[in-house]
Amino acid sequence: MKTALLLCGDARFCKDFDVQLENLKDNDIDYYIVLWKRKHSETFHRNFLLPPSWEFDTAEQARAKIEPNLPPRHRIAHIELVDPSEWPPLTKEYKHKDCTIENYFQQHWILKRCDQRRLESGIKYDLVIRSRPDANVSPPINLQEIYDVLLPRPDVIVVPGNHVSVGYNDIFAIGLADTMEKYCKIVDYVDHFNLVLNVKFHSEIMSTTILRSLGISWPNTNLIAQLRVIGEFKGGSDPDPFFIPDFGRWA
Repeated sequence: MKTALLLCGDARFCKDFDVQLENLKDNDIDYYIVLWKRKHSETFHRNFLLPPSWEFDTAEQARAKIEPNLPPRHRIAHIELVDPSEWPPLTKEYKHKDCTIENYFQQHWILKRCDQRRLESGIKYDLVIRSRPDANVSPPINLQEIYDVLLPRPDVIVVPGNHVSVGYNDIFAIGLADTMEKYCKIVDYVDHFNLVLNVKFHSEIMSTTILRSLGISWPNTNLIAQLRVIGEFKGGSDPDPFFIPDFGRWA
């Protein structure tokens, strides 16, 4: 069985990611990694969530940091750093806004790009995982068992059972390759659903409405995914440092 893991967003590697790796270590996984080209030392919103050592200019430098920390059965199939200026600025006025619109579009734009790199590889994968470098995921995951369950139910995805809101958690997902290709293209549908169908622009409401329209469903599971739970509370408020992750070996 072949599995691809899409790892994208900011390079917020920390001990929480090590928990995820530990619980995926017994599976063979190819990584497709697309990260924003940002450094810990640069001034941008929440740069303190990047490991202090993250000062890389090239994908090969990033590979040299990440690859030795992966389990033996995991390998990097593709990695790239994307300059934030490549993200096209928003030009439309969206309605019924209940989230940070720019963050939503950036998150799903880079996710789509990451899956495009998987598709460009020409490799046929049985399962595709969507994840991020600061996600703490448990318990141990047997991907063969998940594949056996999903094969007769191709329009089902596995998402964490600890819901952020509206019965959905978008931190982590597992599905068959064709289904996850649809999942990764949510960003293509947002304009129609918000500007034409008047769907509220709340992150989870928008995503779940689009996914259901594509025939995708997700049952309750015992999977738990949380962002940045290992670290120290420093006080203050966003965007000032208030919770500093324990970077562990990523520091």
